[in-house]
Amino acid sequence: MAEYETITVERDERGWDVVTLNRPDKLNAANGKMMSELLAYLSNLETEELVTHEPDGPKPRAILLKASGRAFCAGLDLMDMSAALMGDEPPHGTHFYNAQRKFSQIILVMRRIKQPIVALLQGSAAGFGLALALAADVRLVQTNFKCNVAMAKIGLTGGDLGISYFLPRIVGPTVASEMMMTGRFLKADRAYQLGFASSVHETYEELVKAGESLVSDMIETMAPMPLFMTKEALNLSLAAPSLHSQIALEDRQQLMSLKDPAFPIYVQKGFMKSKM
Repeated sequence: MAEYETITVERDERGWDVVTLNRPDKLNAANGKMMSELLAYLSNLETEELVTHEPDGPKPRAILLKASGRAFCAGLDLMDMSAALMGDEPPHGTHFYNAQRKFSQIILVMRRIKQPIVALLQGSAAGFGLALALAADVRLVQTNFKCNVAMAKIGLTGGDLGISYFLPRIVGPTVASEMMMTGRFLKADRAYQLGFASSVHETYEELVKAGESLVSDMIETMAPMPLFMTKEALNLSLAAPSLHSQIALEDRQQLMSLKDPAFPIYVQKGFMKSKM
């Protein structure tokens, strides 16, 4: 397992990775190093083979994304970014483009990797932190959670890092417009009511326990290839041109699942559970 400075990555023996944003003194605001480390970790997963010959399937089968300290991610570390952009000469278009490209690649790779991502959100998720949360497959929040489109408050457009793609689809265009045009916060209770979060938890410990239970259920319930293809089907459904095209995809995925060597094992597991 690679060593990182701004994130930690731990392989849980039950089959998932725990990725922790680890700049608690900065409320996990992302600096250039964190961006590079997140992108390196995710890119490595993207290039791995879909299925290995390990007895219990490929690892990791899912990712639990969380953060240390009081906040999930307070956005970008603007002081660090400003210093990095300035360098020895005034920044120009290429500097800004390269930085923006790195930020956006993280979001794209989060959606391209085969593993489902469960985000555990406490405290603030602002700007880039909100973008990370939106790019996850499932979001669980603590009661103190709040998120906003921080870019709208610092002279930038509210559409950034995939926010204008995900947010209207998750909370609806009206609430998305409110958030993106004002920078107002969305808090835990309303986030749950709108479907942004699948559950709300009183303490951080309860939040982590719920996240572990969820990824454990994913891994126990579904064989690796069907789990990965389910994420793919959900991704493609967001831009599916028709019901016909989506059903055609599902038909082919089911045929592939039937031919998967793990299929009879998970059929038996399903029957065993149904009898308990």
